[in-house]
Amino acid sequence: MTRAHLPGRGDRTFAQAALAAGHTVVGTVRSEADLRSFEELGPGRAHSRILDVTDDDAVSGVVAEVESSVGPLDVVIANAGYGLEGTFEETPLADDYDELFTPIREARQKASGNQLGNPAKAGDAVVHITSVDQPPAHLVLGSDALRLVTAARTAVDEDIRAWEPLSRTTDFAEGAQL
Repeated sequence: MTRAHLPGRGDRTFAQAALAAGHTVVGTVRSEADLRSFEELGPGRAHSRILDVTDDDAVSGVVAEVESSVGPLDVVIANAGYGLEGTFEETPLADDYDELFTPIREARQKASGNQLGNPAKAGDAVVHITSVDQPPAHLVLGSDALRLVTAARTAVDEDIRAWEPLSRTTDFAEGAQL
């Protein structure tokens, strides 16, 4: 299996876990020194490419080159520190990437190492789900994340129930009932 992942502090942990499980890993980095360091994680199985993830054309080029020289990408971990909505492959990166995401990146770097979750255990969990017959559609890692997601889902469910009567008034009178 081939894994690709994008720059971020936690990605090295994912790479190490994938390599330990026998996978081939392709990681993107920002400098020659990082390239050499990444490839030393697993000579012959850890491959690296220098990439500016804000350059859509460069991303497409690197993906095509990796699929040609290393093999098809079975899993992509895009963990560059920002949220993205829409189809991953068809969503262009923001033109104002640095202005928008630098404060987020700085806050993440400051918090790194102080989180409840163990990045090595998270990497192991991600690698584990790639080998199960029915992997989860949504994987929440860490007790803090689980608490926050559960609270948010509860709030959404309560909101839907509160507005259910109005929602039902928008059906055609003769429409099918589910």
